[in-house]
Amino acid sequence: MSGIHVSRVGQLIRMLASDQDGEVVAAARALKKILEQHGKDLNDFAAFVERAMVQRPVQQTVIIMRESVKQNQKRRYEESKQQ
Repeated sequence: MSGIHVSRVGQLIRMLASDQDGEVVAAARALKKILEQHGKDLNDFAAFVERAMVQRPVQQTVIIMRESVKQNQKRRYEESKQQ
């Protein structure tokens, strides 16, 4: 969903949690309008969110694995210096 103003979309999503019905409706309509301006709809947005939620744990696992490899390399280097 490139080209969509991310902070504005985030702001609108947060407005959906408002206790004011008018704010909720306005946020939903504004979000729908932004998506339509980019040739998307709420179904596309939902699919995007679902993919992001699935991919994020994978990305975090990769980062953790990279850090583990770096730590092991550093430990091996320190051990080799001591010998």
